[in-house]
Amino acid sequence: MLSANTTDVSTVREIHHGFLRVTPTDQPIYIKSATYQGGLKDPQNLTTSDRIFDPVTMTWIPLTSIQTVQDHTLVYDAVTTVFGNFIVHGALMDRKA
Repeated sequence: MLSANTTDVSTVREIHHGFLRVTPTDQPIYIKSATYQGGLKDPQNLTTSDRIFDPVTMTWIPLTSIQTVQDHTLVYDAVTTVFGNFIVHGALMDRKA
């Protein structure tokens, strides 16, 4: 990671019982669904039939819960290299465009 900026947001998506908390829009996350595998730009479009990739264990994590939480939260905007992939709590993420 090259740097990290912070942003105060009022809404987050809590994924897999708090395993991961991300902004609902513009936070690419690597997923697999019944018809698609790749980057999903907006986590607000996740469903419990999707899975997220854990590159540490090389497994797909089934999502048992996804909820929108109204809460003022400080989030970190990671600025990465050209490739832009990074791992957060075991989930493969991509830098914001």
